[in-house]
Amino acid sequence: MPVDTSTGPARAIADVPEPIRQLGLIEAHSRPLASQGKSIDGPYRSKRVSTYEAWRNWAELELRTPNSWPGMVLDLDGFGAIDLLCELCFSPWATYPPPLWVITRRDSGNCHAVWLLDRPVLRGEKAQGRPLRFLAAISEWYASALGADAGFNGVLTHNPYDQHPYAADFAFWHNPESRPYALAELAEPMPARAVRKPPTAQARTEAGRNCYVFDGACRILGSPKNQGLDTLAVCEGLNAQLALPQLPRPEVAGIARSVGRYRREWQERGQFGEIGDSERKAWGQRVGRVIGARGNRTRQERAQARRRRVLLMAKTGHKPDAIAEQLGAHLATVYRDLGALSQTLNS
Repeated sequence: MPVDTSTGPARAIADVPEPIRQLGLIEAHSRPLASQGKSIDGPYRSKRVSTYEAWRNWAELELRTPNSWPGMVLDLDGFGAIDLLCELCFSPWATYPPPLWVITRRDSGNCHAVWLLDRPVLRGEKAQGRPLRFLAAISEWYASALGADAGFNGVLTHNPYDQHPYAADFAFWHNPESRPYALAELAEPMPARAVRKPPTAQARTEAGRNCYVFDGACRILGSPKNQGLDTLAVCEGLNAQLALPQLPRPEVAGIARSVGRYRREWQERGQFGEIGDSERKAWGQRVGRVIGARGNRTRQERAQARRRRVLLMAKTGHKPDAIAEQLGAHLATVYRDLGALSQTLNS
């Protein structure tokens, strides 16, 4: 069945220039923020426009979608950052996968490097814990290794399409062997401890800051003693702990909706979170005893039903091996059942 590209995400990615889609971009914002960019002494001025207009007429645009990151963007305008990028990603002894494109603004030297993902990571109200934590750990490690700007909010990035009106202001490099990366590929240069390391309030990347608020809210609201707390208020409190730049309020509200969804699932299951604490451990022990008792009753009921069938088949002349074969039981189990029945009848 052909894809309907008249509206929605399919239309948005269809409006992205073909050369960019060939680089591996698979999702796009239907109304991205766009800007003429920031010169040495000028402020950012941005507005929302159509996907088609943003990619063809604007110097800076929003690569992420409302609910996902299709790629990892790092701002490498710090002293020596571009040299580090060349050494770690492009030299003969490089250990990091190269980005799919690197765009540098000529007047300011501001450089953005982008690694596209083969499977966009959900964020905001669609956030899922494991991929979010994985991307957060990767982006924080890369940002630290490459000396990325911790003040970059991750929203606007240099337009990689080299046919827009401001293209002369930029130096473009596109990876001739480009393909999107799996998160596991991006994590290959990292030690295992770094992959498991949670982000802190000093997170350098948007994914790290997002994950800090998400994980913190899961930890707080996953405790039975905090069931009366307001989800949005908890997320806003965690966002306030972040070093600048903090997440915008709509982003925090989206995280709160995602955590609220998890919270409702925990409450429906009688479970209070995916990050354990002493209250949840005690709760789990209590539930474990209940479930264990239920399991014992179930096993006893099955054993009684099997013994009744063994007795019935024995009375009708079936040999123990035939009973075992027909019931799918071990021969020793049949002999044990027959012995127990014999003792019961003789008592």
